[in-house]
Amino acid sequence: HTLEREGRGFTATREIFLSGSNLFRPVHFSYNKDATVLYISDWAKSDYPVHGLGRIWRVELKESIDLAPLSRDVPTEMTYAEAFENLGSSDPYARTEAVRVVALNPKGDWREIDDPLARAHYAVALRRSGQEYAATQIPDLLEDPDESVCFVATKWISDEKIFDYRSQMMEQLNRPNLGRKLMFAILTAQQRLDGARPSDQPTPAQLRPILNDQTKPARLRALALSLMNDDNVAIDRLASFTRDRSQEIRLEAVRNLANSEKADAQAALAVVATNQEQSPQIRAEAILGLAANPGANKEVLGELSEDRNSIVATEALRALAAGGIQSRKLDPKPNSFDASHWTTMLDELPGEPDLDAGRRIFFHPKLATCATCHEMEGRGRRVGPDLTTINRQAGVDSEWLLTHILNPAETIAPQYQPWQIHLKDGSSKMGFVLRKGGIREAYLGIDGNEFAVSKPDIERTEELSITIMPPGLLSPLQPTEVRDLIAYLLAER
Repeated sequence: HTLEREGRGFTATREIFLSGSNLFRPVHFSYNKDATVLYISDWAKSDYPVHGLGRIWRVELKESIDLAPLSRDVPTEMTYAEAFENLGSSDPYARTEAVRVVALNPKGDWREIDDPLARAHYAVALRRSGQEYAATQIPDLLEDPDESVCFVATKWISDEKIFDYRSQMMEQLNRPNLGRKLMFAILTAQQRLDGARPSDQPTPAQLRPILNDQTKPARLRALALSLMNDDNVAIDRLASFTRDRSQEIRLEAVRNLANSEKADAQAALAVVATNQEQSPQIRAEAILGLAANPGANKEVLGELSEDRNSIVATEALRALAAGGIQSRKLDPKPNSFDASHWTTMLDELPGEPDLDAGRRIFFHPKLATCATCHEMEGRGRRVGPDLTTINRQAGVDSEWLLTHILNPAETIAPQYQPWQIHLKDGSSKMGFVLRKGGIREAYLGIDGNEFAVSKPDIERTEELSITIMPPGLLSPLQPTEVRDLIAYLLAER
């Protein structure tokens, strides 16, 4: 890995020096005296008993290697004032160092810090300080208007099982704009405090009382509903939620119906889509669900394509076109893989982006199909990166996004480099490496499901120099749809 300084940390470029089959298992390496030969010990097998099959490889180098350690460009240690200023830095290594320095002796009133990110990291430093008064700040941290600060306090309570603040922590579920991450944290902390084994997701036993309690905030009930699939909530119950007085709850009910593969879910979606009393946005979401089966829903989609509401009609036409039932003329787009040409086009489009339309394009089952591989706010499939917080990553803007959509193979993170696993029975599988230790290798398949392979069954494995993200994803989209999609990805959530 070639290192390059970036802020207080480094970036690295990976270069493959030597690779082999599943029976190449390097353990250690060493150079000869003049550093012209590299010796590599190879255990050869995945099991640990001494088997006598190990090897030592001798690699002759074209020229001698300089083994002297590289000079270390160590950043100077931060003063407390510098650390305090860097608690909200965009450089994660600077933030880490700032937290370390502040934790040695936290000073000042954290409530006077304007930047929420800096307040959250001050809270982390406060906890790490170990000072007696630190935990007394938890009640105020819980009540901070920014959820990231409340999250730190919630994790603090959970990790150290501080029962004194349990009721105040649970009260945070009633925040008017509660986010999914904080909800998860609170319900996970609840599990730990109650002595239950924490799970990756809130359990149906936690979610049902919230969903069925009419006195709870609509936002909280909607989040609970979004986390319950049709195994936890029957289709007729979901259909009843599409008539709830809260638009947020109706919206999540429609989205759950759209995710269901049960036949009666499509009928319930058709009822919502054709109901003139529903809002155009909810009807459009129902149409998005019908777009998964355009052939079966051809008649109702055709009727909706002539609806007097433009949002409804546009979504129905999009579903018909994506399903190959009705053609549509696309406005010109750049015949180029240069993202700057595309950003120029988007900047010149009249009007403003439609974030709701952008979300529907992201989750469209036949058009952009982004959710086939990516999660967004808990929905979709986590084959590729979760894109919920893509808008907060340094350097990410419309041109960055377009570059990676137009040229998906340009930059592939190592964990998303696909591997081909050739088995001794002649079959093969493809996936991303999760675990390779022990007698079984675990992979994440391109369908989003994990699978494992016994090592004795493997003939060979190879890292593929491709990406599973296909090119041309923007080809079937109108320029305005591209703009809506990009704006949705970059929007604050």
